[in-house]
Amino acid sequence: MVQAQPPAQNNSLNIQFNSNQIQEEKNSTMVLDSMGYQNEELGEKSVKSKTNREREKTESASFSKKLVVSKSFTQLKKSASSQPEYRTIEPAIQEELDKKVVELQADSTAEFEYNLFYYMAGNYDVDRAPFLQKALELSPNNSDVLIQSMANSIIIGDTTDAKKYLLKLKDEEQISEEGLSYAADVLLSSADCNTLITYGFLDTYCVLYEQIVNKNSNQIPVISLDFLQSQHYRNALTKLGYAIPGQREVNVAFLEAFCAINQNKKLALSLTIPSPYFVPLQSNLVPFGLIFEVQLSRELPSIQKQEDLWLTMNRKNITKFKSPLSNNLSSNYLPMLFYLKSEYNLNVVKVAKVNTELHIQEIGLKSGKSAIINKKN
Repeated sequence: MVQAQPPAQNNSLNIQFNSNQIQEEKNSTMVLDSMGYQNEELGEKSVKSKTNREREKTESASFSKKLVVSKSFTQLKKSASSQPEYRTIEPAIQEELDKKVVELQADSTAEFEYNLFYYMAGNYDVDRAPFLQKALELSPNNSDVLIQSMANSIIIGDTTDAKKYLLKLKDEEQISEEGLSYAADVLLSSADCNTLITYGFLDTYCVLYEQIVNKNSNQIPVISLDFLQSQHYRNALTKLGYAIPGQREVNVAFLEAFCAINQNKKLALSLTIPSPYFVPLQSNLVPFGLIFEVQLSRELPSIQKQEDLWLTMNRKNITKFKSPLSNNLSSNYLPMLFYLKSEYNLNVVKVAKVNTELHIQEIGLKSGKSAIINKKN
């Protein structure tokens, strides 16, 4: 606002002003100017306030939509990945996932979600790794980003980066002491095998943590059924001498075919693999510790070998940990105990090193499977 300036003094004019009149006019002018300024300022504030409200409303709506789309994507992905008979996502669900990613791409506030979910929707497609890297830059401690980054590192054979992500996942409590204890027993069980096949996050990541970070003495090659969705991973395994089934889908039939064409690899299957995968292979499976050995001739391990393994394993998920995870993991020790119990009975063993009945009942109580175990007995 430009205020009126007082007239310059002119000595040539002999004009007398009433001082009160001058003061009244001055006051009147200042009051009017002040009100005009205030009205103008209030008007600007009103416009700005309205603009801010509209922007906040738009941002709030965008944020809400982003949350809905992100939650929907996560639920779809989780549901697709938890199917007991296949790892590959069904075409209809894959199409829905891709649609969610497109929705996020159009949202300027969803840069992180778009980059992460675009990579995840590719099912370990290494060509999408730059998007994963961008998501990592935007949120370096996000557990989903770390899990995917770890997988991508293993798929491309970068164990240096894999170690970095494994350590971060441990810091973020995504990798637990229960899981590592279990993984150590898995590796001990597979010491005589040439390849260990794993399935999900717990067995794959914990076993790799044991090998890469804890430098476990058993450096057996680990093949993840989950990672086999990646063509790059398949190509890398082919170079290492593994035969890969021609089918694209990773499912029960895929594992059956993989075992059939890699008989010379002396395969070990992690017991965390869902039971439907074992059904077509059951005539060739031999339980040993926390694995099933795949054997055509079914050469059963001696009683002494099973006993020695049981006495050597740490078994902390039975004896030490009290968490729900340890309760679930404890039940995976049962096949070994049932097998050993049957061998004791068949061979009329007079002196048994392992009190199988005691441990079976102990695990039954811990895992909540006492009724099933008693029925089986």
